Amino acid sequence: MLKRLLFISSFAICLSASAQKGQYIQVWGGFQSTQIDNAQESYYGSSSLESVNLVETDRPVFGIDYFWNFHNYFGLQTGLIYSMQGQKYNGFIIHDANDPKGNNPADSNINYTSQVLLNYIKVPFLIRFNSGKEETSIVDVSIFAGFQIAYLADVQDISSNPAPPANLTQDPIDFRKFYKPLDFEWTAGLQVNIFVSQYWGIAIGARYDRSLQDMESKDIVYNKNRQYPAEWYYPISVKKVSTPSQDDQYDRFSSKNNSVGAYLGIFVPIGR
Repeated sequence: MLKRLLFISSFAICLSASAQKGQYIQVWGGFQSTQIDNAQESYYGSSSLESVNLVETDRPVFGIDYFWNFHNYFGLQTGLIYSMQGQKYNGFIIHDANDPKGNNPADSNINYTSQVLLNYIKVPFLIRFNSGKEETSIVDVSIFAGFQIAYLADVQDISSNPAPPANLTQDPIDFRKFYKPLDFEWTAGLQVNIFVSQYWGIAIGARYDRSLQDMESKDIVYNKNRQYPAEWYYPISVKKVSTPSQDDQYDRFSSKNNSVGAYLGIFVPIGR
């Protein structure tokens, strides 16, 4: 996905392009490479007993934008984005923490896969920098940057293969409690605008989003009267050779949502 972003950026720089004054509505969709970035995962499972790897996680993203180019070179942008994010893992453990007494040989020497899938609704507040459109030009370039509020709409999936024992997962748990309901992010991107006619145009763009704060809620308290599967401790969904303690959760490093993607859209003018 990063290669695609660099390609689009190089393509845009080579164009003789500019931007057009006015107000526009734009609908778009695309794919993004997403990651739950935590430096602790770089050494988590570094012993010969366990390992964990972050797997490339590509997910869709959709949006509707309103932008107002109040000047040939400057504008403002906002909108609504539905962003599907998360992290996939694979790894190896020599012994599953869900079998503390070691009674089950099947809980040893396990290769596993797992995933955390999260869906966010985002509202951006951006500044647009435009290159100044000439009347004869049908293409312009916009660069946008700013901040956005991301609301956790849904924890779509928390799962691992092999799955944890059914007797540990029979009581429902609200996985939303493991993540903050609001994630504050900064974002930036680049968009090539092709004016097909005076009534509509095509947008080809790329954007990068990253959390400004820890997106995990480390103050979650586990019920001491019951046993939880090791997969329900941070990093969520990952199998472990020992069940983390409550203090381990408090001491965990900050996690950041991280995504880079490309999109295709259609825009229409709504005012001059």
